[in-house]
Amino acid sequence: RRRRMKRTAPRSTLRKIIKMHKPQLRLAANTDLLAWFFYFTFKQECPGVI
Repeated sequence: RRRRMKRTAPRSTLRKIIKMHKPQLRLAANTDLLAWFFYFTFKQECPGVI
């Protein structure tokens, strides 16, 4: 059985944060916001890796 990760912020809040950083980005309704958010923050912290 797979365990779900607990969310500390609602998806609507994550969507607003992402829109503040990347207003030109179009996010579909079914986009996994947590995965995108982790990728974005990782890319900011380690720019030479990706």
